Amino acid sequence: MVEIFKIFQGCLTLLIACIVAYIAIQQYLVNKRKLQLDLFDKRLQIYEELISLLNIIASLPEEKQNNFQIQQFTNDIRNCNNKLTVADFLFEDDEVITYLKNIRKRSMKTRTAYIQVSNGKNLEKNELIKEEELKWFSKQFDESRRIFVKAMKV
Repeated sequence: MVEIFKIFQGCLTLLIACIVAYIAIQQYLVNKRKLQLDLFDKRLQIYEELISLLNIIASLPEEKQNNFQIQQFTNDIRNCNNKLTVADFLFEDDEVITYLKNIRKRSMKTRTAYIQVSNGKNLEKNELIKEEELKWFSKQFDESRRIFVKAMKV
């Protein structure tokens, strides 16, 4: 009877060890999935900020603006660009990082041309730059979606 009890005790210990191992594996998988979802949320915020920046640039009025409106536009672009810099830490895909760096660079170029036009400096050159950049930015809604869809897979 004692031997049967020891065998049962050994089997029970092994069963408990298996259950504990199973629970540990499940916790690992749940935490891994949570990390992926948290990362997705942060990446989605970057995408939403990008769309916000594209909307700001797409809604630029053609006519000359007063200093307050120019300052507001400048601040909006700067704020969006600052939020986009976090992407370097969130994306492993070089295409996304390079794309966002290009967006930031071109948004600043557009902002500068817009300010120069509003101030009446180098009108012809800056109008051309502004027009080219606005045309390029108008195509980025679809392009950004294409690039981000690949990088946002969970």
